Amino acid sequence: GTATPGTEPEETSTPLPTEASNVAIEPTATLAPNKMEPTVVPPGNIPNTIWAVTLPDGESMDFGGMLVDDDTVYRLLATSSFVGVQAVDAENGAVKWQMAHQWAGNLFAIEDDTLFFDGGGNTLTAVNAETGAELWRANVEGNPIAIDSDDDRVFVLLDTDFVTAIDEKTGNQLWVAQGSLPASATGGSASIPASLKIAVENNVVAA
Repeated sequence: GTATPGTEPEETSTPLPTEASNVAIEPTATLAPNKMEPTVVPPGNIPNTIWAVTLPDGESMDFGGMLVDDDTVYRLLATSSFVGVQAVDAENGAVKWQMAHQWAGNLFAIEDDTLFFDGGGNTLTAVNAETGAELWRANVEGNPIAIDSDDDRVFVLLDTDFVTAIDEKTGNQLWVAQGSLPASATGGSASIPASLKIAVENNVVAA
């Protein structure tokens, strides 16, 4: 999915040319009219289903990824009224929070109560999994397509065949590297495109 920019967030560690809206929605608050307001219903026509979150009438949804962690379902989604991240209680379908964030692609990961996703425009975005608040955005050398973490560092594989290491707490880039294959004019590998896998163990990164 491709998100549309909103308003400027209050604080970001790395300024970007694009803008994204970050408006917190408290779990007990009424959602604003221009935000998606899902309805939790008992779907009588779906056997063995406890709850379902439906869309507002006339809206369609584009998913960028979904995670389940600690009884919470996290979704990257885009509708005509909302683009961002949503956290849903897996026990009853109630929306815990939703925050407007720009996102693109399908990368969506959680590490140490932090959600990571492709923020669009060659950025990696990190948000607090408990509140949805943005922690940082890092400019990188391509679109993030795979991620792993170790020892307070995030290692990201980019679609340009580069790998970058980022400080998990601050979003500061520690290093960026590319394999020894000949580079094409666009900066990526001339013969072998990046796959969607990266792993780190014993201080060695494989991608």
